[in-house]
Amino acid sequence: EDLQDEASPNFAEEVVSLFFKDSARLVTNIEQAMEKYPKDFNRWDAHMQQLRGSCFSIGASKMNNECTSFRNSCGEENAEGCRRTFQKVKREHAILRQKLESYFQ
Repeated sequence: EDLQDEASPNFAEEVVSLFFKDSARLVTNIEQAMEKYPKDFNRWDAHMQQLRGSCFSIGASKMNNECTSFRNSCGEENAEGCRRTFQKVKREHAILRQKLESYFQ
């Protein structure tokens, strides 16, 4: 919000909107990679790194932490840990969306 000015009064809302558009695509990519490429931890990790970067850029710390946990499970080649943590990533994504939609209304 501090970056908003008269030239771009809706800057924060636009950034958040772009985040949700991009993050939804990344979540779908991760789901598809996990289905299509079972046990391809490098591929899963690469997709999650992109999502983690997006979370970090808008300050979504809880979601960022879950992304990090997923990446740690990839490093351990722990498929069950990845699946479990990915559900947490999706849950945090939904919670964040709900909170930010309420905020911008």
